[in-house]
Amino acid sequence: MTPFRLTLPLLALLLVAGCDFQAASSPPDAEAPRSKIEGLALSPGELVLHLAGEGEGSDVFPSRGTLRAAPFPATATASLVWRSTDPAVATVNAAGMVSAVATGTTEIKALVDGGPAATASITVLDRGKANITLH
Repeated sequence: MTPFRLTLPLLALLLVAGCDFQAASSPPDAEAPRSKIEGLALSPGELVLHLAGEGEGSDVFPSRGTLRAAPFPATATASLVWRSTDPAVATVNAAGMVSAVATGTTEIKALVDGGPAATASITVLDRGKANITLH
């Protein structure tokens, strides 16, 4: 009977020693692993803004608008850099807020370092003038 009593504690010790306690010892606030961004979309894809003129813009004639970037896959995370191809027409800040500067058209690009880019078309109109397009 003695060999059986020694073997059972030895077996239990081997099982405990072979367990992976890494997951149990991870802090509860540890970051989830980041996945690489494979694609990027901007919403809205087109934005029409108006020069504010006197005072700020309004809901009817907005002089600012916000672009939102949606990465693919949705769990992917990365830092975005926003750029205007013509800052003389519209500028963009780090949060994707686009501000009208002068009439014209430009593009706003959201770029991921070493990854994809997405583009939105921006048109800035002068709300004091009639803007009629004939097709």
